[in-house]
Amino acid sequence: MHLLMMLHACIFLLCAITALAVDNDECAQGVDLCDKTTTTCRNLVEGYNCDCRPGFRKEGDRYKCQNVNECTEGVDLCSKITATCRDSFGSYSCECKSGYRESPDKFTCNDIDECRENFGGCGQLCLNFASGFRCVCYSGYKLKNDEKNCEDIDECVEGVDLCDKGSTTCRNLAGGYSCDCKSGYEKGGDRYKCNVVKQ
Repeated sequence: MHLLMMLHACIFLLCAITALAVDNDECAQGVDLCDKTTTTCRNLVEGYNCDCRPGFRKEGDRYKCQNVNECTEGVDLCSKITATCRDSFGSYSCECKSGYRESPDKFTCNDIDECRENFGGCGQLCLNFASGFRCVCYSGYKLKNDEKNCEDIDECVEGVDLCDKGSTTCRNLAGGYSCDCKSGYEKGGDRYKCNVVKQ
């Protein structure tokens, strides 16, 4: 009877060892049904599992995973102020808004100081601000249609001068104007008006 129990134990152990040795690794053999682009095959003692790759999740199909749209679900790490989230298959990227440049962390963007880079292409003055810049001109000048270069304002022609029309004549200068005394008048204390010459 003792011999019979030992034989039974050996047969049980042999069966257990045989059962362990016969595990069919479907993943290693490549016979699994896992979708290779969205899942990774993980071997189990009895069968296998299709685990979702990062950026994917299970939605009903045990062999395939669906793309997670991190942008519409709000789980992206993109800066809402400086970048726009762009979904891609299994991932996403942060696209910098106009006037910003990608930072090393790839999620935020830094302001581009256009004024430090080639003075923004401006002819006279450059004003940098978040997400952009603007060219401005010195007093007496205005921006041309290209919004980069400046041209002199002819205050006399445009009628924006302060010269007294009775005693002076407006003369345009680069970046300004002068009120020249008419014949019979002379300069006094007012730069825009002349006084009658005393005889």
